[in-house]
Amino acid sequence: AAELNGIVTDEFSGSTLEGARVGIPDLGLETTTNRRGFYQFDNLDAGIYTVKVLYVGATDQDLETTLSDAEPTTLNVEMSLGVYEMGDLTVQGFEFATQFRESS
Repeated sequence: AAELNGIVTDEFSGSTLEGARVGIPDLGLETTTNRRGFYQFDNLDAGIYTVKVLYVGATDQDLETTLSDAEPTTLNVEMSLGVYEMGDLTVQGFEFATQFRESS
């Protein structure tokens, strides 16, 4: 049986990404990377598959790989974490006054 494994990292910093979702849609399989960014699938049929990798704030990756019974396949993935630019931000404040009366 074929095996697929790898590490998911941030392409800019090289940091491993914990919690990335790695799936093989054709087989209905999905797993999540551990704290070291590692994932693994065992007991797969040899063949050509699309591997889908998702991580919050990153661009999804769809990668094609060939799995062989002869040896494990390693597919390391670098995710591009998005930088979002926002338009102008206006902060408005309001003056609030409280009046106290002395009671006699």
